[in-house]
Amino acid sequence: MNLKLLPPSHPNTAHSCHVLGNIYHQQQDYFKALQTHEQALAMYRFILPESHPFIAHSLNSIGNVYRCQGEYNKALKLHTQALNIRLATLPSIHPDIVRSYHNIAIIHKKVSQYEQAIAFCEAAQEIRKQSLVPQYMDIKNGEKLIFHLRKKMSTLNVK
Repeated sequence: MNLKLLPPSHPNTAHSCHVLGNIYHQQQDYFKALQTHEQALAMYRFILPESHPFIAHSLNSIGNVYRCQGEYNKALKLHTQALNIRLATLPSIHPDIVRSYHNIAIIHKKVSQYEQAIAFCEAAQEIRKQSLVPQYMDIKNGEKLIFHLRKKMSTLNVK
């Protein structure tokens, strides 16, 4: 494995940690997932500039783990940092920006902040519509999510 063959300063070592973190996350071993994602992030920060998309990717992954643990404030902070890096470094219709908007929307939904959730869903939808064919499933799923959020808001009389 790269972790034993390559030095910690090699980008593939950080990538291997990131992939391992994803595996632990899928297995719902959130402690190990956080450990390895944070290790990958530290390596990326050592070898790459702070505004590099790989750093945003690591922040996003750590945010996903925190979201699964119900630590929404931590998750939101990390997803917002990832979004800011992505907005500054990637083309405006890049799928990673959509991913960030979607992840932030899900966190707002989890904490019943439906108006904010809709705003981030709509931002993601705008990019999807610019970059994907109209029949693409992500567009349809985004529309469903916005519909359900609006329905939830109307049943709660939230403005």
